[in-house]
Amino acid sequence: MEIGFRALRAWFRAGRKTTHYSSKPPRPRLAVEMLEDRLAPAADWRSVIGLDAASNVFPYSGQGYSVAILDTGIDYNHPDLGGGFGAGYRVVAGYDFVNNDADPMDDNGHGTHLAGIIGSGNGNSPGVAPNVQFIALKVLDSKMNGSWAAVDNALQWVIANQAQYNIVGVNLSLGSGNYTSNPYSLLESDFSTLKSLGVFTAAAAGNFFYTYNSQPGVGYPSISPNVVSVGATWAGDFGPATFSTGAKDYTTAVDRIASLGQRGPALDLMAPGAWITSTWLGGGYKSMGGTSMATAVVTGSAVLLHQAYDQTGKAALATQDNLLKVMKSSGVTVKDGDDENDNVVNTGLTFKRLDLNKALGAIGQPNAKPVLAPIASWTLQVGQTILVPLAATDADGEPITFTYKQIYLTAQAYQLDQQFGFRYLGGYYQNSAGANEKWILGNGSIWYCIMPTGEVRRWTGSLADMLRPANLIATLDPSYHADPSKLWNAPYAGMPPAVFSLIGNQLSIRSPAYWLGTYQVEVTASDGHYAVKGVFNVTVTNANTPPVLMAIANQTMSHAKGSTTLNLSATDADKDAITYAAQVLPVDGKSPAVTLGLNGNQLTISPDRALVGTFTVQISASDGKASDTKTFVVTVTNSAPSLGAIPGQTLAKGQTRVTLTLPASDADGDALSIQAVAQTPDAQAYQLKQQYGFQPYGGSYYTNLWGYNEKWLVGNNNLWYVLLPNGEIYRWTQSIQQTLTAANRVAALDAKYYVEPLLLWDAKPATTPALTFTYSGNQLTIQRPATLTGVFYIDVTVSDGAARVTRTVQIVLN
Repeated sequence: MEIGFRALRAWFRAGRKTTHYSSKPPRPRLAVEMLEDRLAPAADWRSVIGLDAASNVFPYSGQGYSVAILDTGIDYNHPDLGGGFGAGYRVVAGYDFVNNDADPMDDNGHGTHLAGIIGSGNGNSPGVAPNVQFIALKVLDSKMNGSWAAVDNALQWVIANQAQYNIVGVNLSLGSGNYTSNPYSLLESDFSTLKSLGVFTAAAAGNFFYTYNSQPGVGYPSISPNVVSVGATWAGDFGPATFSTGAKDYTTAVDRIASLGQRGPALDLMAPGAWITSTWLGGGYKSMGGTSMATAVVTGSAVLLHQAYDQTGKAALATQDNLLKVMKSSGVTVKDGDDENDNVVNTGLTFKRLDLNKALGAIGQPNAKPVLAPIASWTLQVGQTILVPLAATDADGEPITFTYKQIYLTAQAYQLDQQFGFRYLGGYYQNSAGANEKWILGNGSIWYCIMPTGEVRRWTGSLADMLRPANLIATLDPSYHADPSKLWNAPYAGMPPAVFSLIGNQLSIRSPAYWLGTYQVEVTASDGHYAVKGVFNVTVTNANTPPVLMAIANQTMSHAKGSTTLNLSATDADKDAITYAAQVLPVDGKSPAVTLGLNGNQLTISPDRALVGTFTVQISASDGKASDTKTFVVTVTNSAPSLGAIPGQTLAKGQTRVTLTLPASDADGDALSIQAVAQTPDAQAYQLKQQYGFQPYGGSYYTNLWGYNEKWLVGNNNLWYVLLPNGEIYRWTQSIQQTLTAANRVAALDAKYYVEPLLLWDAKPATTPALTFTYSGNQLTIQRPATLTGVFYIDVTVSDGAARVTRTVQIVLN
């Protein structure tokens, strides 16, 4: 890292400093007003931007992202900021561009205060992104003076290291001047490059509105079109406030613009900036106010919005322009001069104040990663084909696509040796860096380490730096650490012959030519947003006579049976010992709710009791070198309950209840439930009319056409029905004998409907009689009010939870 900084400074001194700047602005001044020894106010800036509400809804904390703070440095020993500096700490990297050394310790406090706002890890007063990492780039000294050259060098550092640390935000709470258009080009190339890299750069508007006689404008670099300009509002009612610049707020309240803050048409966004309590030097805390603090609020929010775009599958939208757009479109409108009570001339302009909760809501909830089920290792012989089922689930219900890749470590080791030119120097210098690593030399006198896990890493000066993702060359297996000669003396090897075919979630692998050994297959499951990987081994053995597994016929079982046991049988011409395996094949990537038990050659299949339908079982017989696979289908059935005819009932005058024992049963032994519904004959007639569409009288009933004194009715779709003298209705089917069977019986009405069928097709809705029903096992008790008389019909339904059957019983109440 130090070599890189020396080269950067040499390049800068060689000409960039004089050729890049068209003109120089005044030296940077901090956009801040300090209020020492002030206790944290009752009002909380976090609630103003909806941070507390967002933390309860959205799972974003800045984990995996970094923010560069160009300021007075950071007190990296502060416990709320990670308690250390370098790999493994929150302040993961940095540099001091004021004193030209690698220690960015804060000797003022301002940068530490900003870091706490952006990402304090204190659970009682967290920053916006409590798990974000910090890049401390010191460009201002202890008296808050700095140079544009230091800022330029720091921005160049961010550009060079953005990918390594995943830097997504730059905080510039500094600046100078008051402008309505950009007068300088000195940093524009840096800002433009950062913007193209997806880095959000926020710059404070400045604290000298009163100093500049209330003239609209913002400082530099806040005026740059390539950064986001941030102004400050009050976070609560803190009473009057007087600033050292002469600005005064006679009263304060949420969303009033702080009197000291510069503003103008070029200002992009407002955020709470006064008073903000945050981290300070020596593990302490301090309240401060200014556009510096508001800028830190916006920078931390940009991290969470960037993370939200990434985790909702919209990473391409995580740009500075889009982040600002969503902040403004979801923000709260504030007007300069509507309720401010201060000693400056308000501009009358309107601005948007950040509402982080609404901004995150506009992006949406994150997409869940798919879960790939583990894949067992497989063995096949030369010429054999195996079928590997792949299974994955997605909590969002999105379709999953599988892909595969063949991996052969011997071939990979050979390719690595050819690329990097590994050489053995007589010793492996094991554990020199304290990680039990072994060392080998490569081309260009570059050292590489083989880790105990099989990882091959490039040495870059320190163990922590070597362990970064950027220095991982390849991942082999632990055998290459045990014997590094397999790497530096790797023999030529090509990919093993294999033919792959993937259809849906079934991966077919065939060994087409003679080759013995083991290779790996990497399977990827993707939902279109995230991809997860799994690896399994494929071992190809010498040709032998594979076992022959006897086919199993398709099986049918009742769901009430619980389980069924089958005997598996296979033969092996080589007399090899045979082992059996079985699995239920996934359906659309999901495994049916079935448990398989295998004891020797006995396979027990136990579907979940609620499962009714079909599934496929794959069985295999292996002799240790090859296997034979068969499948069969299991159909789980459910028999509907049966309910015999229920004789009509008559209750004598004064009799108010009767108990019936229902002739109900279930072939599967399922528990049965009973339900009874009462209706008047007219109500039943009305329901039949609605269901079957009996048509008005057409001139003749064709009475006694088949010798049963029957009358004929026609319904929907010109279907014919037979009405008997006792009121029973049957559906006509080919012959009178087939028609007058229980299967074709539609209903039993009162005989009056035979005498005058007009009562049926002209039936009107009727009220349900006031009968009550109680149930106990197969017994149905019917109870009536003593005053209820007449002829009624009761539909009795018996159900096993999956199927049901209904009978109608007539009851006469005298």
